[in-house]
Amino acid sequence: MANSYRFNALLDSLRLVRGVFLPTKMDPYIERWPARVRDRQNLFQWSMILQETGSYTEHYPNYSPYQSSQPLLMQHLPERYGRDAFSHWMNAKAVRIQQITTLLESDGIRVEASDECWQRIIEWMSQQWVPSQEPVAVQHANPGFHEIGRRPISYSLLYDLGLLLGEHAIELCPHYQWMYWGDVPMTDAHALGRTPWVLCEPLPESGTFTSTPKRFLPVDLVSMSAGNVRNRNSSVNQFLSSLCKD
Repeated sequence: MANSYRFNALLDSLRLVRGVFLPTKMDPYIERWPARVRDRQNLFQWSMILQETGSYTEHYPNYSPYQSSQPLLMQHLPERYGRDAFSHWMNAKAVRIQQITTLLESDGIRVEASDECWQRIIEWMSQQWVPSQEPVAVQHANPGFHEIGRRPISYSLLYDLGLLLGEHAIELCPHYQWMYWGDVPMTDAHALGRTPWVLCEPLPESGTFTSTPKRFLPVDLVSMSAGNVRNRNSSVNQFLSSLCKD
């Protein structure tokens, strides 16, 4: 298990400043992506999810946000920290699915592995994905949402729904499996996406993939779909019924 990537507010701020001026010193995240300082700030603001101060219309009295020793946005973490974050997320799977299922059902959504259910879930998520009212808005780099900070708890909902979608896909296609990008046997797997994968084909007998593997990234799919809920071609539309065709 890796130590947490996050230290404390003071030291993290110092690391951020140091990383701007000394990008190759001490910090592998800045060394690898020196231009993505804002993404790195996201990692240090994860604690805000449990400390919302804004006046929001929607409240979740029976929902406990996801907590981990690592920052939630594991796609921005160096590999060993990201793998630890992924493992923690997988270990919390049963609890997180129970949390999000109870929340959805309290809003009248019957949770099942069907396109109809997921169309309702995406419509519901689009209503939760509201601008932040916190003093410092948590930014996020997913397509469609990079222009504005969103309510902190939205990111916990997003990752819970990504987990639920992945589990529904695996329920329908039992040969699918969760994978951390760093454990995929191929060169430059990170270039195909750094959020958690659902791998849709067996691992190669030869030891490495020689072509791009079939996979999808549930967290990204939920995020993009919630941002395009009015589009009939929304990413999640007819998604589950299209699985396992090959």
